[in-house]
Amino acid sequence: MCRHIITPSFAVLGLLALPVSSFAAGPYGVSLTLSHKGKAFAAPSVVVDDGVPATIKVSGHDGYMLTITVTSAGQNRLMVATKLDSAYGSIHPAMMVAPGQTASATVGDVAISINAHERGS
Repeated sequence: MCRHIITPSFAVLGLLALPVSSFAAGPYGVSLTLSHKGKAFAAPSVVVDDGVPATIKVSGHDGYMLTITVTSAGQNRLMVATKLDSAYGSIHPAMMVAPGQTASATVGDVAISINAHERGS
């Protein structure tokens, strides 16, 4: 007995009609400012792939561990999820941002500002 897998042609044609950017996004360049009581204590930058978490760890007096994940949210929007554990406290915001625009969040005395853009743009 011979069995065949048949893929509806409209499904294949639908995939071919999607723009290339629907299949892959990024990598993203991300610049951050980490602050305590309004005073910046770090300004890391990192390049991340879409949906792949990146971690930055710095030891010392102003030490911190920062994990960041950027995913395309469509319509010229990026979802940026962060987790910051620092000598000054912790903050774990997730923000919807427009590429190239700065977004920020503050919890208590700790703040994080984020600017993300697709590399090459």
